[in-house]
Amino acid sequence: MSLWWLGLHLLLTVAALLAGWSWSTKVAVIVAVVGHAAWRRPPPPCALIEVGADGACRIPALGSAPFVLGARTRLSPFWVRIVARNGAETLDLLLLIDQLNAEDWRRLTAILRRGTAR
Repeated sequence: MSLWWLGLHLLLTVAALLAGWSWSTKVAVIVAVVGHAAWRRPPPPCALIEVGADGACRIPALGSAPFVLGARTRLSPFWVRIVARNGAETLDLLLLIDQLNAEDWRRLTAILRRGTAR
């Protein structure tokens, strides 16, 4: 994620330098890009997601209350989007197949299929 964030802002900086703008505009854009890179950095992803047999999700870093699967949860062969609610909070996670080992991916998709079939 850090490499992507750095690469994105490096690409924007290079694009600003190559654009046919005046130097003052280029400097202003580069300052804005560097400011965005420094202050708007996305938070690190949660390291642990627990999924129960009923599809309820819990992320220990966010607290102990479980999130219940919502109707917008979607499954595909290569990704899952988990949309769950916990009172007023909404959890929206996108997981790709290469983020988990094969057995965990199989178990997760089976649980989510059962949880969304109701």
